[in-house]
Amino acid sequence: MNIIFTKFHTTLSVALLLLLTACSGSELSSLKVEYEETPRGIDVENPRFSWQMTANKRGQSQSAYQITVIDKTGEEVWNSGKIESDLSLNIEYAGSRLHPRTRYDWSVQVWNQDDQLLSAHSWFETGLMNPSIDAWEGAKWIGGGDDDLVLYPDYLPTFNINYSLQLDKESGSTKAGFVFGANDPRLMDKNKNIYNLENKRDESYIEVELDISQVAAGGNAFLHLYRVGYAPGDRKETPFRSLPIPSSTIHRGNQYDKHFICLKTMYSNTDFFVGGEEESNKIGKVTINPIGNSWDYICFPMLCEIGFSARPGQSANFSEVEVRNYRVPNNILFSEK
Repeated sequence: MNIIFTKFHTTLSVALLLLLTACSGSELSSLKVEYEETPRGIDVENPRFSWQMTANKRGQSQSAYQITVIDKTGEEVWNSGKIESDLSLNIEYAGSRLHPRTRYDWSVQVWNQDDQLLSAHSWFETGLMNPSIDAWEGAKWIGGGDDDLVLYPDYLPTFNINYSLQLDKESGSTKAGFVFGANDPRLMDKNKNIYNLENKRDESYIEVELDISQVAAGGNAFLHLYRVGYAPGDRKETPFRSLPIPSSTIHRGNQYDKHFICLKTMYSNTDFFVGGEEESNKIGKVTINPIGNSWDYICFPMLCEIGFSARPGQSANFSEVEVRNYRVPNNILFSEK
C-alpha cells in the first residue's frame, strides 16, 4: 500500500509540475550579445547582453534577472547576482577582463511576476581585442595573389578603359583605333542572340578610332565609333557614331602628341573622354547596345577581347593601357605599359 501511494504521489507531483509549466507558457528567446546571436570576433571590452521573454498569455513580465558568464575552462568570470529589474536590453558586462580569441558561454535566469524562474543559455567569441596592426603580427595571407585573380571579360558589362594614343608623324598617319567587345561568344552562335547572328572570329567588335585627318585644314578631330557584327546593318566601313573633339583639346599644334582617351562603359552605354577623366573632358555618350538603353535588356557590349587597329599605311603607338573596375575605387583589372 505504501509503495503504491508513493508511486502515485510521485506521478501526481510530476503531473502538477508539467501542468504549471504548460500554464505559464513562458520562455526566453533572442539571446544576443552586441545585438547579434552567438556573435564571433567581437572586440568590445564590455559587451552588452539582451534577451526577450515570450509567453502565450497576457500579463507576463520580468521582475528580476541574473547573468552568468563562464570561460572555456568552466571558470566563472562574471555573475551579476540577482538584480531586481525588468530591464532586458543592453545589460553591460561587468566581470573580469575578457581574453582575445576566446569563446565564452553565458546564461540568464529571469524571474517573472509570480517569482517563477526561466533560464536560457548561449555563447559568444571575442576577436583580437586590439585595434592596432600589432595584433596581426605573424598573420599570413591565405588567399591568392595577383597572379590568381581571374578576369572573365566575356561576362563583364561595366568597366573603364584608359589608354594613350600617339599617331606617327613621320608617316603622316591620321587614323588608328582601339578595339574592345570583340568575339563575344553570344554573337558567334546563332542560338545565343536574338538576331541569329553567327559571326566568325574577328567579325564582331567595337572600334574607337581617333581621326585627325581634318585638323591640318582647320577642322576638328573625331572619335569614330564602329559597331561591327552586333546587329543586322552594322558596317565596318561606316561609323556607327562620330563624336567631334573640341579644337582646344586636339589642334594643329598638338595633333601628333600623345593623347589620353578614356571609355567608361556601364551596361548599354559608353561615355567618351579625351584629355582627361573630368566632366569637362567628356565629348559624348553613346548607347552601343543594339537592343536598347535599359538595364532590363540583354547587355552589350561586354569587355570581351581588346586590341588595336590601323589601316594600311597608317602607324600609331598605344601605351598606358588599363582596364579598370567601373565602380570606385576603380581597381586595375589589366594593364600594359
